[in-house]
Amino acid sequence: MNISNISEGSFFMPSASDIKLELDEIIFYINSWQILGQRIFAEQSSVNGKNLITNCSLRYRRISLEGIWVKDKDPSALILKLEEYISNNTSFTFNLQQMHFSECRLIKYTAKEQGSEPYINISIELLSETAPDLSDSNSLSNSEQEVSITGE
Repeated sequence: MNISNISEGSFFMPSASDIKLELDEIIFYINSWQILGQRIFAEQSSVNGKNLITNCSLRYRRISLEGIWVKDKDPSALILKLEEYISNNTSFTFNLQQMHFSECRLIKYTAKEQGSEPYINISIELLSETAPDLSDSNSLSNSEQEVSITGE
């Protein structure tokens, strides 16, 4: 992230390594992400004392994204929009570094203002019903993320 002082104010430019991600009207610059995939096993002891797996199931993937939101509007607009996404169970489809995620839902966000900084630190967590697919690497670069949105 680069901050340059200009005589009448300041100019903010995200780092070239940040990934631009647009969720509807909100533009984030992601500098860190994490994906958690998990299978849960249910165990029970048998009569002879051995453990048996009685059931297993695949869990939704959790996608954690951390980065910034540039304060080009009042921060309340960001919070209200994120609340709307959670309340409406909005579904997102997006590409993140050649991985395609579909049917993702926002389940958690954290926004932290750092005083006079021209951005807000943001972390969001989404649930994905399916494993990511490989997106067409020729169609989008890392900095161009395609997002489609549906609400329920």
